[in-house]
Amino acid sequence: MEKKVCPACGFYSLEAHHFCDNCNYPFSGTDKERSVHIARFIDAKGVVADAEDSILRSQKIIFAVAAVNTVFMVIGAVNGGMDVLGFGLTLIVTVTILLCGVFIKKQPVFFTLVPLILIVATYIINFTISPESIFRGIIFKLIIIGSLGYSIYLVKQAERFKNQFQIEQ
Repeated sequence: MEKKVCPACGFYSLEAHHFCDNCNYPFSGTDKERSVHIARFIDAKGVVADAEDSILRSQKIIFAVAAVNTVFMVIGAVNGGMDVLGFGLTLIVTVTILLCGVFIKKQPVFFTLVPLILIVATYIINFTISPESIFRGIIFKLIIIGSLGYSIYLVKQAERFKNQFQIEQ
């Protein structure tokens, strides 16, 4: 028995099957049914490209956060407004965030989640020390948290799509 290649997902199915074993493409369906299936598959496959773009945006955001932390750390150290403990903690957080930006393509969810947790923890600590600090730069805070959170969501959606349709990662 011969095998045929699914035009939607590229999976090989037996000639006798009326639907693709991988994505349920209707081999014996009408032109409209086949077109609709391919359009839906392409639309769903777009989440993979969106996730890759989101990883690059997250990397830029993480590098920007590390750069801003570095600038404020240097300014605080030069002006004498930062003690050794504060400087050390800021240095550890900044280096961790920077390393997550470097390695984000290897494990996107983990290396996006770590900076997100560190950033949110920093905001919470700042809020407990100085409650009015929550409103300073609130738009940037929301953009950073929202972007990193959405990036994690897109990466998980892309992983689910790849697993569902057995696409190599």
